[in-house]
Amino acid sequence: MKVYLISFTSAKYPVIERQVILDFLNTQPIIKNWHAVMPNAILVATEHTIKDVSIALSTRFPQNLTVLVTDASYADGLANNTVWDFINKPKSSGRWP
Repeated sequence: MKVYLISFTSAKYPVIERQVILDFLNTQPIIKNWHAVMPNAILVATEHTIKDVSIALSTRFPQNLTVLVTDASYADGLANNTVWDFINKPKSSGRWP
């Protein structure tokens, strides 16, 4: 399973809140798990490609959302152990088979 970092901003009206994105991710079988790490960043665990995740987001939010999806395995920085465990040992939430 791979982990990607979704960075996003929604500056134009109507603003898309993080919870709306999280609720959408919960409906997507390609997203096996997620972890909201910052107000504008979400880690997702998936067996799919970056492109697949990007297409799902851009299809659902075609306007008012700028999204960048990157491979979190190349991440470095300061974060707590929960974040690093999610990146280094991704697990499914069990929501989807």
